[in-house]
Amino acid sequence: MPRKGRPRKNGAPRRRGRLRRPQADQRPSRDPGTDELVARRLILAKGGDPAKTSHPLDYLHMRGILTDDQMRAGLHYAWLHSLVHQRPQHALIQRYGQSLPPARLDDERWLAERQAELRNAQRKLPSPQLNAVYVTAILCEMPGWLNTGPQMLIKGLSNLAHVFGRVSQAA
Repeated sequence: MPRKGRPRKNGAPRRRGRLRRPQADQRPSRDPGTDELVARRLILAKGGDPAKTSHPLDYLHMRGILTDDQMRAGLHYAWLHSLVHQRPQHALIQRYGQSLPPARLDDERWLAERQAELRNAQRKLPSPQLNAVYVTAILCEMPGWLNTGPQMLIKGLSNLAHVFGRVSQAA
């Protein structure tokens, strides 16, 4: 006669019946996501690196829509925003952290200078450009305008590159 109720999970149980957590060496070191997310990233990558589809700035840079200067400006803006607003730094900043200045969170003067730098950059961008940069770099939303054209984001990141002084000599 079949057992009624919910099927039992696999794993080593404790004395009272709860399952034990897997040991650190048995857990995956990096969670690739669900099967659907992995398939979506492979489709977006189109033969490129699927890891570069995790953040919109990475994806747009990989596709050649953003230049190196625009990518660095978006990273710098996201870094400044995370410092000033004390939000956790997302994977993009952690991945490119070696190209960003080290954070000195205990230095009040340094933090005030970063806050002034962020406000200066926000004042120099027109509102539509600032919104496009914010939605893409901070909120990590894939832009829906890929079929129509990325003018606002590209203009905004180009302006940020000039504000931050991150324009390469070749440009």
